[in-house]
Amino acid sequence: HSQTPIDALQPANFISVEAKMPLPADRLDRDKLVALLLSNVRGTSLTLGSMAQYYLTAEEGGIPKLISAQTFLSMLGAEATDSLARSFEPLFFFGVHVFNGNQPFLIFKTLSYENTFAGMLAWESTLQKELSPVFGAALTRADLQPIATSTETILPSASFEDKVLRNKDARVFRGRGGEIVLLYSFVDHATLVITTNEYTFAEIISRLGAARLP
Repeated sequence: HSQTPIDALQPANFISVEAKMPLPADRLDRDKLVALLLSNVRGTSLTLGSMAQYYLTAEEGGIPKLISAQTFLSMLGAEATDSLARSFEPLFFFGVHVFNGNQPFLIFKTLSYENTFAGMLAWESTLQKELSPVFGAALTRADLQPIATSTETILPSASFEDKVLRNKDARVFRGRGGEIVLLYSFVDHATLVITTNEYTFAEIISRLGAARLP
């Protein structure tokens, strides 16, 4: 007998989670995509410490297919470089950690650590703005300072800085009170994690480690 279309959907299984749910995201513009992700972040209702995975799908010829990392960045309107988008494997992971509220996170697998690393540094100037409000409040104009260049680039007056978290090199972005509100780190040369706090990051590292065990 023929497989049902959903069987063709094998979402990323980089870590174990307590719940998985598909999110149909056909032809969504940025605002609708952000609203969809945000409503699911806020609406995740699991026991403390649990994680949920949401995988984005779009219909192709009436059959739901997974949305790739490249399509996801495009839908977000991310000002990430083409080389960054190309450096990611198509499968990516969007999840929510139930901790101190619900904390979103992304896991990407990279095909080229060097290209991804360089691309992430280049993306820093708009990363926080483009991931908000899903990954926390948008920057206000007061947080931005115009940098006098030929293109009048506007950059955050606050910027990413290096920090070692859980024995991993990370780049962290702090809120007005000095607390970390966004961070990204290469857990290994093939795995990039983006999230909102050190504790969610620690839980992801723990689950990534467990996933590697035979």
